[in-house]
Amino acid sequence: MRFVLTCDPGFEDVVEKEVMEKVGGKFLGKLANFQGKVIIEAKPSKALLTLRSVHHVAKLVASFQIEHEDERGLEEIGEKLGKLNLSPWLKGKKSFRISSQRIGPHRFTSIDVQRVAGKVVQEKYGLKVDLKHFQLNLKVDVFGKEVFVGIPITSKSLAKRFKLRFIHPAALKPTIAYGLIRMAEVREGDTVLDPMCGGGTILLELADIFRDKVKILGGDINPKFVKGTILNAKANLLSKYMKVVVLDATHLTSFFPQSSVDKIITDLPYGVRMKRRNLKELYMKFLGSSYEVLRSNGRIVALTLRANSFRSLALNAGGFKLVGERVIESGGLYPHVFILEKLI
Repeated sequence: MRFVLTCDPGFEDVVEKEVMEKVGGKFLGKLANFQGKVIIEAKPSKALLTLRSVHHVAKLVASFQIEHEDERGLEEIGEKLGKLNLSPWLKGKKSFRISSQRIGPHRFTSIDVQRVAGKVVQEKYGLKVDLKHFQLNLKVDVFGKEVFVGIPITSKSLAKRFKLRFIHPAALKPTIAYGLIRMAEVREGDTVLDPMCGGGTILLELADIFRDKVKILGGDINPKFVKGTILNAKANLLSKYMKVVVLDATHLTSFFPQSSVDKIITDLPYGVRMKRRNLKELYMKFLGSSYEVLRSNGRIVALTLRANSFRSLALNAGGFKLVGERVIESGGLYPHVFILEKLI
């Protein structure tokens, strides 16, 4: 059976690795070559619902192409959908709704697709449309000239896995935190630090994955954020797996011994309330401070929107090798992930 997995654009390879580890099967690549959606072929398994890099999972029922991007394309969708045998999926169902995502220069909207597809299903199978109390949600997504018909098996995002007593104003998604942890190549026995932890998403993700198999350290210069992180950790029964304190990320040796940390993973501030000059100074001092506490070959994985500033400082600072950089998408923003490795 084929499944469509929705993920954070730019982390498709992270999804592939996790799928191979937990689910098996075949990774078939991006859906219609679009970022943020991938197709796998695998046996139905509860393991699909344990994927940490994924937001949603849907069964792929069918796919077909349309030739036109105007009203004729809508007619094609109706005709080709009507030729599909959806009976096995609709058996025992009395109500349904159509949901749709549309990407491309079409002269019709996703609402138009829902209307046309809904009419086909209603007339062919006699099911009642119910937008709130539906028994089946049928997805009809249109990406360019590719149409994908699927049935979601997740009712809410798998990223919503933590209870939050405190919400940081720029909270990181757990799926992105997981991607950063994978980029850091965290291993059992490592000491891992997030010195600008915000609401603690990276720490929560680390603790939920590794428990006591890694030493998890965190902190923030803002006492409110430290308190919020501790509240979130307690709410998820994870506080015993981490140590969180108020600290200054530009003076880490005041809090940790030299060469005592294996991995630093953090979401850097990007200067909404900070002047660019002060941001560069923060980045420069953070890099120097991190160098002191990292062990040889230790890694920094940092997320930032100020890619040019951070890249320039990292390359000119000395002591680090840039081993990776990628762009991801999150909430309409396109931050860069940097992977730095401390030179011996």
